[in-house]
Amino acid sequence: MGEGVNFLGFQIRQCKGSGYTLPQKDKVCAFLADIRAWLHANVRANPEAVMPTLTPWLRGGGNYDRHGVRKRRFTYVEHHVWKMRWGWARTRPPHTGKHGIARKYFRPTHAAPWTFHATVETRQGRQKSITRVRLLDSPIQRHIQVEGTASPDDPALDTYGVKRQTPSGRTYGGKDAKLCAVAVHQHWRCPGCGTHLFHGEELQTHHTHPVAKGGTDRVENLVHWHKGCHHQLHQMRKGQAWLEA
Repeated sequence: MGEGVNFLGFQIRQCKGSGYTLPQKDKVCAFLADIRAWLHANVRANPEAVMPTLTPWLRGGGNYDRHGVRKRRFTYVEHHVWKMRWGWARTRPPHTGKHGIARKYFRPTHAAPWTFHATVETRQGRQKSITRVRLLDSPIQRHIQVEGTASPDDPALDTYGVKRQTPSGRTYGGKDAKLCAVAVHQHWRCPGCGTHLFHGEELQTHHTHPVAKGGTDRVENLVHWHKGCHHQLHQMRKGQAWLEA
């Protein structure tokens, strides 16, 4: 396998007549350096704060590289992220032994015997245990080339576009089936603009009935919006509230 070329965070190589895309080594090292710097800067942060910060970081990295050959480099990243988490945990209770640290900050799961976890309080006041996202759990999604005659602006090919974009949505949120169920419930469409949810724009999840007024986190009360459409929704509601006042 040759040295290849770097492009948009990937390293493109050729081997035995086939082309392969791998996560770029420099980008992987920079990714780890950013996580290490954040943990060093937040040594005294609670696990409940560390988890929500690093989870989108790891999930985003896994989704970005989901089309490439990444198992070997993701294994490397997982190893170093575990070492960073262990080093961070050892700074928390300075007089606690290794076994005590392991019992407090790690727990066995079906995916790994040592998984970092934290206990958080839900909006309903209940205690919930959350575990960190593993890059190796994000599914590989092979890229399929667009047909030469296909165009997103052709109404006749709308069904073709939906079939291409929907599989991307099934990887949204990793193994969180609930997030995918919300997209299925709204037929993969943004209620604001009516276009497919997964065309590259950032998504935000909206509670139809606000939590402050008794709304729940059930699928029936959740809707995915494109970030821009979600912002417009709240601006419009603020304007209505101001007029009514």
